[in-house]
Amino acid sequence: AGIFLTGGGLLPSRERLRLTFHRGECTVTPGPLRGGNELPAGLALIQVTTREEAIGWAKRFAAAVGAEEIELGPLTEPWHLGLCPKPE
Repeated sequence: AGIFLTGGGLLPSRERLRLTFHRGECTVTPGPLRGGNELPAGLALIQVTTREEAIGWAKRFAAAVGAEEIELGPLTEPWHLGLCPKPE
């Protein structure tokens, strides 16, 4: 019917990072992550080539919006679903 726009999803928490901000300091905790039944307050998608670049942008974003915690992780790609080989 032409209504399906995208099928992106998050990879498991073992692939994600949690950035916690307190008194100007940032703590990066690698997954797997445990939750406290919290719901996300917002979502932002960025396109980067490295984890370090993603952390840098997440820190800038947190400073701009006053975030205390950010969860950072890659989206599901077609190769995760077996639809094509992973590119080099």
